[in-house]
Amino acid sequence: MGIEFAPLSGLGIIQLARLAERWNSSYPVVEEKEALAPNLAQPGSLAFEFRSGVSPVRLWLHAEDQGFLVQVQHDRLILNWRATDGSDYPRFEALRAEFHRLWNDFSDHLVDNRIDPPIPIYTEFTYVNRIPLEGDEGPEFVIGLLKEPSVDIPGRATVTRFQFVREIDPSGTGFSGQVILTGEPQVDDDERAYVVTVATRLSLTAGISEGALEASLDQAHIISSASFAAVTTPEIHDRWGRSA
Repeated sequence: MGIEFAPLSGLGIIQLARLAERWNSSYPVVEEKEALAPNLAQPGSLAFEFRSGVSPVRLWLHAEDQGFLVQVQHDRLILNWRATDGSDYPRFEALRAEFHRLWNDFSDHLVDNRIDPPIPIYTEFTYVNRIPLEGDEGPEFVIGLLKEPSVDIPGRATVTRFQFVREIDPSGTGFSGQVILTGEPQVDDDERAYVVTVATRLSLTAGISEGALEASLDQAHIISSASFAAVTTPEIHDRWGRSA
């Protein structure tokens, strides 16, 4: 889950390093990455960005013995969870609590260092689900919207990928935005799987209150969870023991 905000010119590599030091007790491992590009209104559209001077960077902050990963750069704060040895998925409530702790402390860091407060633009919640396939199961076993074609096509299917983009109506959720669902096959050590990613991105208005910001993150989680359940088959739900 994450928040994208208007770029902060004062949040360069020096201030990011100070932030990493501030969070060292929880996230002692620091890695430097290339900054993520700004999100676009439409997936697949092209954008050109011209820069002068030093390119912005992104920091990865994590600990060896836990699954949380923090990503921070001049216009974004993201908290991921990744499967590691001995770490179980902590569920949304734990992820939510840690993200809000980080966001509040991040805002305090900006105040302490006389940097303008962040102006949120988007909130986002993403599920990445790796679903093992057994026997001759294909993506149609996982995704209810995928079906074998009704007409003969030469050869046999070897790769099936998809992307669905849905516009979110603010009249139903209070927020406008998009939910983007993608799927693609994966093979690791001869184990076949299908990876389904559901990303909900909600647009925010300038001057949004803290309560509304939290509500948008919760709504993004609800939409991603409901979307994933809607496109996956009852057989997959049964295999997971998913409750209604």
